[in-house]
Amino acid sequence: MRLGKDHHVEPFTCPYCKKRLDGVAGVDTDTLPEPEDVSICVVCGGVSVFAEQGCLRKPSLDELDEILQREGVQEALNAFIRSMFERDNVGHA
Repeated sequence: MRLGKDHHVEPFTCPYCKKRLDGVAGVDTDTLPEPEDVSICVVCGGVSVFAEQGCLRKPSLDELDEILQREGVQEALNAFIRSMFERDNVGHA
């Protein structure tokens, strides 16, 4: 798994934590997100879907089941969880 190029975009809001975000980076791609692409919030880890206007929406339960089966999604979620653990435990033995 490779994190792609960072892109500055029009601000959008995570539908879970409500954090305003203005950057995106793909997994194994350097392209900007397109409608129906998946997003994992860097603040809360919420799994969202890009909508037509570049905003995020929560997936339906059926969509979430399908998303979690996609190649690389579980690996990306695991990387997020590990990064949060490491961030919160800096300096602790």
